[in-house]
Amino acid sequence: MCNRKLPEEYWFATCCNNMSPAEFGKFNLSIMEDLIEALQIFMKYCGDVKYPTTCEHEELFVNCVTPEQVSEEDTKRLDELGFFPYEDFAFVSYRFGDN
Repeated sequence: MCNRKLPEEYWFATCCNNMSPAEFGKFNLSIMEDLIEALQIFMKYCGDVKYPTTCEHEELFVNCVTPEQVSEEDTKRLDELGFFPYEDFAFVSYRFGDN
């Protein structure tokens, strides 16, 4: 039994599957790579703004650009990465929220 105080998914991966922290880091690498790729796409449209994101109720909002400003090709890629147009003023992701 593992009694460490860790996020649930980390606890499961390390304690239940006997996965080392280094192995768990590799497991999550694609998530970080996807987030970085999405942020690089947003940066093309947002530039260097002070507060480009906000997080509420496990939703990550990118509010420095409206969906209509983003090309169709980039919107498709953002969708594949987990970001979706939110109404007419932002993009949202449930994948990268504050869970």
